[in-house]
Amino acid sequence: ADAGARHTLKMPSRLRSLELDAASDVREARVVGLTSIMKLFVSVVLLLPRLAVAACLLWSGSCWLTATTSFSDMVCNVVALAFVIDLSNLMFMAIAPVHSQQEAQKLFVNPLHPKASTSLMPYLGAFGWLVFAASWVFLFYSTFQPILPMYRWDVRSLCEKYLVQLGTPVAHQI
Repeated sequence: ADAGARHTLKMPSRLRSLELDAASDVREARVVGLTSIMKLFVSVVLLLPRLAVAACLLWSGSCWLTATTSFSDMVCNVVALAFVIDLSNLMFMAIAPVHSQQEAQKLFVNPLHPKASTSLMPYLGAFGWLVFAASWVFLFYSTFQPILPMYRWDVRSLCEKYLVQLGTPVAHQI
């Protein structure tokens, strides 16, 4: 959704709703620009709901995975979240008529940058997502999570005596 939003908003503005590239093949349509109204429509009707769904899935998936008690349940929950994320594509393949799917496959959008960039920006973008993911995990687990209210990392002192009685070294439980 992030790349789609940037691509839609940075796409050149045109006067007509669809301008075909003259150099493109007859069997394909290449979108070279969008009208301002179409950019607004795509942003409001497609991109904002996708962003809202992604934010809701980030929150509920984080809560769901935090509440998981076993590794096998966590794997099942991750598979279920992946299914929910891919549900729109599955619905399109199941519901849309075959000719609509074929038309969608023939529709191409000009890339934002026709030539591959040799700068550091693509790497910094990926690094930014890595920093965001690590920050989200840390902040959710330490601050935002509603699964264990009032959790302040104070369980070890309460459990240490019990774990010593079991004969399990405390260091292995962390």
